[in-house]
Amino acid sequence: MSKDKTLSNTEACVICVEHPLNHGKRLGVLRLNSVKSLNALTLDMIKLMQSQLQAWKNDNNILAIWLEGAGERALCAGGNVVDVYHHVLEGANNDISIEQYFTQEYSLDHLLHCYPKPIICWGSGIVMGGGMGLFMGADFRLVTESTKMAMPEITIGLFPDVGASYFLNKLEPAIARFIALTACHLNAEDALELKLANHFVPQSAKTTLLEILANHPWTQEACAKVKQQLSTLFTAIGKQPYDLLINGQPMVSNIKKHRTDIQTLMMGDIRTIYQAMQTLDTHALENKCYSIRKNA
Repeated sequence: MSKDKTLSNTEACVICVEHPLNHGKRLGVLRLNSVKSLNALTLDMIKLMQSQLQAWKNDNNILAIWLEGAGERALCAGGNVVDVYHHVLEGANNDISIEQYFTQEYSLDHLLHCYPKPIICWGSGIVMGGGMGLFMGADFRLVTESTKMAMPEITIGLFPDVGASYFLNKLEPAIARFIALTACHLNAEDALELKLANHFVPQSAKTTLLEILANHPWTQEACAKVKQQLSTLFTAIGKQPYDLLINGQPMVSNIKKHRTDIQTLMMGDIRTIYQAMQTLDTHALENKCYSIRKNA
């Protein structure tokens, strides 16, 4: 089997690689490459991803797309709000407009949702804001024991965007409101419980998973049913007896654990919810929030 074909250098903001599979097929790998910023999305990153996805879209040898973040800490911590902030300060003299940034970002999210080939997203570590926009566009949304998801836009005075009006509206209304209004952290169990993710794979199994994909008999018949084949492979790996521990304790879904409290808190219109949060037992809320963050 041939070696990986790297299409961009290691200094690029997005590293593009073609990973060889059986029978001449390849896996198109997009790796966000800004470790220091937790792979926060810049306009250059967005444009490069769009360009490469369009090229792979018409390449019959590219079987599927694999999206990941460089480093161990994050898929993507969101949009690069630092760049956006500086461009706002620069006003009309900046080289990009804020409108252009968000237009390109949302266009990328739409492309992922509508892409004709299967997209696999390795959602390990931090998956927040713009990272959720990327993650939710994938057909196969893989989470690990280190996954921490959130829609934190409310903390900077923004509404949850990047397609959240689509994927949050698929959730129970009270849960969707809670995620949007509190920026709570969700762990892998939460993501699976809410169907924001559809497969669990431990971090330690990533290399094994890629080897399984590479060695799978991708015959013409298998390629015609590639989504079904991938689903079977990921399900088999997810059924392995992995011991998921956080601080020595089994990982649990905090959303499931606190569902009744969340439903009560999120009843009514936004004014009613605000008043309920204002009158909530602060000590109890702090304990619950601490529990959520500790186990996330």
